[in-house]
Amino acid sequence: MAYINMISFQPDLQKYPLTKHVSREVHEVWLFFSKLSSIVNFVNASFKRYAELKAAKEKEIIELITSEELETGTCANQVWTLQRAGDTCWNSHFTSVSKLIEMFSATLEVLRKMINDDPTRDMRGEAKGAYKEMTSFEFVFILHLLDKVIEISNIICRALQTKSLDILNTLNYVTSTKRLLQEF
Repeated sequence: MAYINMISFQPDLQKYPLTKHVSREVHEVWLFFSKLSSIVNFVNASFKRYAELKAAKEKEIIELITSEELETGTCANQVWTLQRAGDTCWNSHFTSVSKLIEMFSATLEVLRKMINDDPTRDMRGEAKGAYKEMTSFEFVFILHLLDKVIEISNIICRALQTKSLDILNTLNYVTSTKRLLQEF
């Protein structure tokens, strides 16, 4: 097999920020990431909300385990939290999107609690706006669409960033990624 050093051929993804590139191409996706960032920042803004989010997710996991809808095991069912996407890294966008999907119910629960119980009108209003946005068809559709597309794209990006790569495997990655995106 022919191996080549891919260092000279690696795309410098740091020069092409994902959100800035996408915003030029698809305004709805840029707007989605803007809203996602606002929601993540709002929910993670205080330790109290952060703790409520983790508690809501723990409660959800316990209910799923009790109803035998979720299997247990080593390192399984760990409680994470929301993550904000960075400007340049595909992987951070993928993680941000997938974490919101994973924490979707818990996030909505925290927002509902804020809408009903927060003493300040401003916080209740902001929570209501975030809740309304998260439950809109467009937001949920783009969330799941991007989860699949970025997951597929992330595989090839990671492969292309390895120091040395078999050129045939690289071509296979490109071909299979193209096929997966077309099938999707």
